[in-house]
Amino acid sequence: MTPIQNRSELDRATKPRTQGEAAYRCLRRDIRSGKLEPERWLRLNELQEAYGFGWSPLREALFLLTAENLVLSEGQRGFMVAPISEEDFLDVVSLRNKLEEDAIALSCERGDDEWEAGIVSALHRVRKLPPHWEIDDPDEAEEQQRRHHAFHAALLAACPSRWTLRIWGTLQQQVERYQRIVLSTVAVPKSAQATIARHHEKIADAAIARQPDVAIEYLRAHEDWSSQLIRKALAEKAARQSDEESEPHDRRHRHERPARRGRKADAERVGDPSTA
Repeated sequence: MTPIQNRSELDRATKPRTQGEAAYRCLRRDIRSGKLEPERWLRLNELQEAYGFGWSPLREALFLLTAENLVLSEGQRGFMVAPISEEDFLDVVSLRNKLEEDAIALSCERGDDEWEAGIVSALHRVRKLPPHWEIDDPDEAEEQQRRHHAFHAALLAACPSRWTLRIWGTLQQQVERYQRIVLSTVAVPKSAQATIARHHEKIADAAIARQPDVAIEYLRAHEDWSSQLIRKALAEKAARQSDEESEPHDRRHRHERPARRGRKADAERVGDPSTA
């Protein structure tokens, strides 16, 4: 059996073992979906009221989410949902792609029958749900994303480097967060679902046929369309924020009085006789 590389591969049907894990799953779901929006401060009393967990389970959950870079710990100020930006997205995708390409090449070289069966099984499961942006229920959307993650993880499962798989899993989780937050707010092409399904089949077929270059080609095509939508949306959001931040500054300067020209100049302007 392939070991679970990160917590995102936990089956939704598995009941949380502790209150801390239950709180972790709830907060993680809502951070990934954007319900808990980026840069929001996570006050324990507000979380307790919203989710019904005690402070200890919530603290445990927040520390787990901090380890996954979904939450930032700001010293005495508390916890904040990690921000998102186009620059961060490009950085995450670039490194994720490098690790993914190395891992799938090694998997194609070393994979056995069990590895192939894992790919086929994961492909079957991901086919059974529509894309996450078409699902209203947050738990169902999270389950779809989990299945999608499991399919991509299955492609890499025969890679012998546990560190590669672990870091890839963390980066992939970040990419999924961007997808969940952004793609639900933009116009996704109607053809996207059929294109995704076709790419999944092509990727799986190429991997099982031990053709890593073909698999990588379809992997990049598989994600390019969504990456372009995400980058565009993030760039537009950053531009709007920049405009909003500059507007008060511009208004202030329009209403400022001219700079003083010195005591003598001011006196002359008001007719001070001492300057005559």
